[in-house]
Amino acid sequence: NETVVHIELARDLNDANMRAAIKRYQREREKENRKYSDEIRKIFLENGINREPNAEDIRRYRLWKEQGEISIYTGEVIPLHLLFDGTRYDFEHTVPRSQSYDNSLANLTIAESHINREIKKNKLPSELDNFKDIQQRLEPWKEKIKKLENEIDKEITRTRISVTKEEKDRHIQNRHYLKMQKDYWEKKIRNFELTEINDSFKYSQLNDTRLITKYARAYLKSVFPVVHVVMGNMTAEFRKLWGVQEKDEKKSRSNHIHHAVDATVIAAITRNAYNKLAEAWRKRENDLEKEAKKLIEESKPWPSFTEDILNLHKDTFIYHDFRDLLPKHSKKKKRKRGVIEYHPVKTLPEWFQLLVNKDVYQPGRDFKVIKDNGEISYEIPKYLEGDTARGVLHRESIYGAIAQKDDKGHIIKDKNGEIKVDYVIRKAVDDLSQSDAEKIVDPVVRKIILNDLKRKAELIKKKDNINKALRNTTEEKEAELLKEKEQLETELNQLFRLPTKKGGFIPIRKVRIKTRIKEPLPEFKKHRDLSIKPYKQWIHVENKENYALAFYEGTDKKGQLQRDYEIIKNIEAATYFKRSNYQYRQNYEFVPETKKGLPLKYILKKGMSVLFYKDASDELKELSKEELVKRLYVITQMRKDGNIYFIPSQLAGEMTDLKKTAQSKLTFGSDMLLISRKRWNFIVNNVDFKISTDGKIEFYD
Repeated sequence: NETVVHIELARDLNDANMRAAIKRYQREREKENRKYSDEIRKIFLENGINREPNAEDIRRYRLWKEQGEISIYTGEVIPLHLLFDGTRYDFEHTVPRSQSYDNSLANLTIAESHINREIKKNKLPSELDNFKDIQQRLEPWKEKIKKLENEIDKEITRTRISVTKEEKDRHIQNRHYLKMQKDYWEKKIRNFELTEINDSFKYSQLNDTRLITKYARAYLKSVFPVVHVVMGNMTAEFRKLWGVQEKDEKKSRSNHIHHAVDATVIAAITRNAYNKLAEAWRKRENDLEKEAKKLIEESKPWPSFTEDILNLHKDTFIYHDFRDLLPKHSKKKKRKRGVIEYHPVKTLPEWFQLLVNKDVYQPGRDFKVIKDNGEISYEIPKYLEGDTARGVLHRESIYGAIAQKDDKGHIIKDKNGEIKVDYVIRKAVDDLSQSDAEKIVDPVVRKIILNDLKRKAELIKKKDNINKALRNTTEEKEAELLKEKEQLETELNQLFRLPTKKGGFIPIRKVRIKTRIKEPLPEFKKHRDLSIKPYKQWIHVENKENYALAFYEGTDKKGQLQRDYEIIKNIEAATYFKRSNYQYRQNYEFVPETKKGLPLKYILKKGMSVLFYKDASDELKELSKEELVKRLYVITQMRKDGNIYFIPSQLAGEMTDLKKTAQSKLTFGSDMLLISRKRWNFIVNNVDFKISTDGKIEFYD
C-alpha cells in the first residue's frame, strides 16, 4: 500500500460561547478595518495618492498604531505621510518567515527598510546589538497584557456570581474575547524574546502537536503506512501562493466547495513543496523576487492546478446527509449502583450486530461472549429506552401572561367572553434597551428605569472623557480627575433602585416587559402552583421550528393542477412519535393520505435536497451537470403560511441576512428562494433521484 495520507484538523472543538466570542472578535476587527480604511482614504487625499486603500495598507496602518507610531527596532517616530511609501518602511517578520512560516500580524511589525534588509535580515531580534532597547519598547504591550489579565479575573468572578444562564454566558463570552486579545499580544512579545530557532520550534510551526492530532495520526497510521499532519496556517499560505485564493482575500466559507478545495490543497502539500516555499521566502528576503516567483510556480502540483481548482464549483454536487432524528428515542445502559446490568441472549439483536460489524461494539468491552460445551451465547447490557424528543420543541424564552386592560383599567375580553392577554418576559436591568424600558409593565418601575437609563448614558460619557484626559495630564490634575471619576462611579452604583416606605431603597434586578409571540404553543405546560386566573396557570412558549410540510397535489374536475399543504410543528411530531403513544400510531397515520381530495405527494423536511424544473420534471434528465448544480437546492425552513425557504446546495454559513433578499420566483443560481405552493416545481432526493458517491445524479423511473 503506497497511499500517503495528509490530514489537517480543526483548530479547536469550540462550544457556543467560544464561537460567539470568536465571531465578536472577528466582527470588531472588521469594524476597525473599515474605520482604518476611512482614515487612510483621508490621508491619501491629503497626500495626493489617487487610489483606494487595500488590505495591505490596512495591515500597515494597524501595525503602526499597535507600535505607538514608532519603529520597535530604532525607537524613531514613523511619519504618517511616509508610512505608505513602499521604499521607506517594510513589513518586517519578527521571526524570519523562511524559518517560522508565519505571516500573521502577531509576527509582523513596520520597520525601516534598511533595518529589515541590511541589519536584521534573517536574524532574531534577540541577536541584534540593541536588543535591550527593543525590550524597553515592548513595555506598553506588557502593560496591555496585565490590564487584560485583570479584566479576565473580573469576568471569572462575575461568571461565578451570575444568577441567570444569559448573564453567565455573557461573562464567559467576554472572558474568551479578552483572552483572544491577550493571546495575540503574548505571541507578539514571545516572538521578540525568542532566543533560538531549534528543530522543535520548526516542527511546531509545521505540525499540529495537540493531543487530538496525535491520536488521529496514530489511528490512521494503523491503516496507512505514511501519515502527515498539515498545519491550518500552511494550508492558507499555499492557497494564496498557488492562486486559489487572492493574497488580500479572506477564505470564503460561504460555499461548501471550500472543503473540497482545502482537501485538494492539503493533499498536494508535500515535503518538497515546503522546501520550495522556504527557499522562495529566502530569495524574497534577499530581494530576488523573480527567482522566488519561479520556485512558487514550480511547487504547484500540476501546471493547470489553479484553473482546475477555481472551476471546481461548476460541476460538483454537494450531498447533504439528511438525518431525521426526532422520531428516534434515546437508549442508555441500565446500571445498579454504578455497575452495568447484563442479560443473556442466544443471538445478538440485529441492531446490536450491526454495531459489532462496524467495530463500534467490541467483545469483552461492550458485551460478553459465553462458550459452553461448544455452544456460543452472549450477555449484552440491559437498556433503558427513553420517551423523550430528540429536537428543539420551542424557543428558549419562557413567557408569562397578563390581562389586557383599557385606558380605565378594565379587563378586555373577546367576542367569546375570553380574557385577552399580553405576553410578558422577565429581563435583567443590565440587558435593557430603551425600547425594552418603554414596555415595562409596572408604571412606577418604568419611570425610574427610563430616567436612570438616560442618566447612566450621561455618566458613562463623562467617565469616558475623564479616562481620555487621564492619559495626558499632570500629577496635580490626575488626583482631581480620579476623585471626580470615583464620584461618578458612586452615582452609577446608586441607579436603578426602588424607594421603600421606610425611606430605604431596593435594587431593581429584573423587570417584566410586554412582548409579542409570533407563534405561541397553546397550553404548553402548567405551573406547579396554580393561580385562580386561568390565563396565569400556563407556561407560555413560542414555536421555533416546523418539523414537516405535507405536500398534496392533484387535478380538479377541469384538469387544472391543484396544490395544498399541512404544517406539522416539532412539538406535534414529538408527541406523535413518543414511545408511550404507540397505540395511537397504530390507528392514525402521521399525516392524512388526502386533503380536500388531493393525494399526498411528499412529506418535506428541513435538510432535504430538491431539483427544480421549469415546466416538467423530465427536462432535468436532458440538462448538463453544470446546469443541474444550479438547480439543486436544500430546504432550510417551512413557514406556517406554507412558503418554503431553499438555498443552493453549495451554499454554507449564516442564512439570516439572506432571507431579506430571498427571491420568490424560480431564479436558479439565487442565494435563497422563498417559494409558495404555486411554484413548487421540484423533485425530491431519495424519492425521485439520488446523488451517488461518485458525484452523479441518478433519476428513478
